[in-house]
Amino acid sequence: MGRVLSPYRILVPIGLLAVALVAGCATRGARPASAGPSAPPPSVTQAACPATGLRAAASEIAAAMGLRAMTVNLVNCGNRAVTLNGYPGARLADEDGDRLTIAVKHGVSAVAMIDALEFPPRRFTLRPGETAESHFVWRNTTEFTPDGPATATALDVAVADGRPYQAVPLPGSMDLGTTGKLAVSPWRPAPPAAAPPASGKSSAPRPLV
Repeated sequence: MGRVLSPYRILVPIGLLAVALVAGCATRGARPASAGPSAPPPSVTQAACPATGLRAAASEIAAAMGLRAMTVNLVNCGNRAVTLNGYPGARLADEDGDRLTIAVKHGVSAVAMIDALEFPPRRFTLRPGETAESHFVWRNTTEFTPDGPATATALDVAVADGRPYQAVPLPGSMDLGTTGKLAVSPWRPAPPAAAPPASGKSSAPRPLV
């Protein structure tokens, strides 16, 4: 848990490949039932845009010597501009759906000094099609406690505390150890390459340093 996830490999099972070859041989030389064009393949649809007009997605988790970092992208998928200023809200739950008691700290320095991720909040406008980002940082340090280490498998994110939350699919579990805290950076405009793909998942992890 908490390690950087390697790219998925697409493997074709030998059995399925054999079935496909047999089927191909059985139909070889057969005349098509219709001379009309074949139906086009189904199109890939983009994740639905929430009523708020803002869709959040999480990157892969970057890990280094007990330190973890993840970028949460916020896409304006609506039709009007939105003003952002400040820090996102975050709620975490375990595999049983129970809410974890985790203190969400403003500023990544609450967990680690990472110059590239330490910047003050500022007001900016997020126009339709644009993306903002916030960086989530934590440690998996574990000490003896009655409750044991905390592991989150579900994450809800809000534009700010007191605003509506939305579920954000995680690429893996968040191993928060016994630290009891998660640090978040303020929203800022994301570089164009940070926009999530159609699946709603941001694929590239951001470096820790």
